[in-house]
Amino acid sequence: MLQEYEALFVRVDASFRAKKFPKLKTLFKGAVNNILNLSNLLIRKSLLKENLYNYSDKDEKNKFFLPEEKAFLDNERPRVIYDRIKALIDALDYQTANLLDDIDSMSIEYIENTHKILSYFSFHNLNSHAVGINTRALSEMTNRILNSKDQILRRIVQDNLKLLSDNFRKIQSIIDEIARYKKEKYKALIRLKVFPFLPEEAFSEKFFRENATEFLKKVNKFMSINIEGIPFNKYWIAESIKACYTTNSKQALERLKSAFLPSIQKDTSSIKVRSPREKLLFIIEYIASSGAKLEEIYFRFDKNLKLLHNRKRTFFEQVVEVFRKALNSSMQEDIFNVEYINPSDKRIQNDIVNIHDFMASIKKKIILFKELLKLNSSVHEKVKRGTEEALYKFMEDTYFDLLLTKERLIGINGEIRLRMPRKNRSVLKEITPPIEKLDELLKKIGELRRKYVMEQDSAFLKGKKDKGTSKN
Repeated sequence: MLQEYEALFVRVDASFRAKKFPKLKTLFKGAVNNILNLSNLLIRKSLLKENLYNYSDKDEKNKFFLPEEKAFLDNERPRVIYDRIKALIDALDYQTANLLDDIDSMSIEYIENTHKILSYFSFHNLNSHAVGINTRALSEMTNRILNSKDQILRRIVQDNLKLLSDNFRKIQSIIDEIARYKKEKYKALIRLKVFPFLPEEAFSEKFFRENATEFLKKVNKFMSINIEGIPFNKYWIAESIKACYTTNSKQALERLKSAFLPSIQKDTSSIKVRSPREKLLFIIEYIASSGAKLEEIYFRFDKNLKLLHNRKRTFFEQVVEVFRKALNSSMQEDIFNVEYINPSDKRIQNDIVNIHDFMASIKKKIILFKELLKLNSSVHEKVKRGTEEALYKFMEDTYFDLLLTKERLIGINGEIRLRMPRKNRSVLKEITPPIEKLDELLKKIGELRRKYVMEQDSAFLKGKKDKGTSKN
């Protein structure tokens, strides 16, 4: 069941990366342009007063910030609303710059900040009575133009407000869908990776129904000690636990499919009639999902290499460095001698690895996997059109290359720690957790790969047997 859930997450995550995130970024940029056009028009009509001496704090530009929406005097309105519109534009720019094309990287804080933007100036509810101070003030300004006799100006403002209303409605729709999916994904993780391990005698359904608060406190403590990688979300945990008691895993999976993959065939028999080529494409898609884990490892590794390179050197190391530079020899720090088990032949192997080439190869894999998961990319289309033989070779080569990369990462990580003085090792980033996650994913890919090979061999033998029977 875990494998089916993870396969679903891979497909939905890829769909969000390919469609929702690029569209959300475009909507943010479109909103900025439309707000700028509207504010410039209001400035020309003297309804807004530009504050030329409003020098924003540098720290504010490097974080999400919206001024408090508090009341103001009528004579302050043109300048106050201008400053708040300017802050709204900066906030939208910040959200655009910090939008990562990965569902797990989008934090709850990011979603909440987007909702703050939507309510700060509610362009999609401009004439509603249940709006804030900013929206009411802006509505009064735009109504003065809309009620004027200048037909051209009225038309321009109407069109601009319509564009902004569409922008904000679509942003709200996408961000709400992302939040809903993140919540359902969290509930599934609790169902699969937390709930089965709760001791039944201490976490009974009766206890949950009678004293949910105390029950959840115990869950929080249990997760902090026994569960890694899944945070305790106080807003979603109660509903997640309740769903475990009221709905079985198969029903929950079907609901997820119907909610986020409406076109998927709910009949499980459809899985059995997949062609060999479709199965290979599915495995390749699963392999590509390792890109996020590789990227996490890459950034931690890069940080450790910089710490190693910038450490304070001993006198002997300085002499060796000068000597190597004089001989135009490559730095010893760039070269790693690693010993590992070769995944293809299971033999112990020694390699001399140039760390720059190695890191560049990981970066290429990350880029390749991201492109593979983008449904509209040329790489995705090229793989999708590949023959069964070509897809199998690509799957095999990529899978073994990933296994080899993982082994080298483990070996080089050990060498980095040995080269770093013991007193400084605590500053190194720990890469074991993401490598373990990558290893789990590789094991699942290995299972899918073996299953594919066994099914193909079985089909071949059956076809050979049927052929022999027909001849007799």
